[in-house]
Amino acid sequence: MNWVEQTISRFGESIGIPTLALEEGRSLRLKLANDCSILIHNLPELPIAEVVVSRSEPIAYTSSALFRAALQAADFRSPSAWPVQAAANNKELILAMRIPQRAFAFNVLEQALNELVELHQKIRQ
Repeated sequence: MNWVEQTISRFGESIGIPTLALEEGRSLRLKLANDCSILIHNLPELPIAEVVVSRSEPIAYTSSALFRAALQAADFRSPSAWPVQAAANNKELILAMRIPQRAFAFNVLEQALNELVELHQKIRQ
């Protein structure tokens, strides 16, 4: 078991899912009670291996103000622990952080998830 898998396992234990693991060592999706989702995707084949941690929230409607706020959250000049990417489709707003695999640890995962929640809240204001 590598440290990415160990981190996922520890995260699973912390949220009451002791068997949480990446499917085929690649990714996992958690559906939350409020129709939000968390996706963790391990990308070891990149020149600099990364783990992408994303969170999606349903959106009732799309507006230019929402998209502007999402793009501002993803701007490299905005303070963030890791680079943020924003995307949207007709049903959800997705924010993702790209974390170098060598830095991926339990506290980093928690920090990324907390920051993604805060960014979603900020965008909705």
